[in-house]
Amino acid sequence: MVLRVENEFVYKTASGMIHRLDPAGDPSLLGPALSITRSSITAGFADDRGNLYVDFADGSAIEISADGLYEAWTINGPEGLLLVSCPGGSLAIWGLDTQ
Repeated sequence: MVLRVENEFVYKTASGMIHRLDPAGDPSLLGPALSITRSSITAGFADDRGNLYVDFADGSAIEISADGLYEAWTINGPEGLLLVSCPGGSLAIWGLDTQ
């Protein structure tokens, strides 16, 4: 599974420290979130407004809010699964039998 983040997001460390990060900003400021690059996901939830919440095995978490003008995040998964946080705050899903 691949998560691509294109909007500002909140990264909470396992110890509870909060980092507000912007992938479009200075790359050196993204350092705190690099620890989750190969971490296992223990839980995740995308709501119908396009927000994403992910918990990791080490106790850290990220939260990505939808954006009014751009795709805030995308997830590519197995068997053609594609989830997209659409501009304006909705969720699009491809590759799953949703019926």
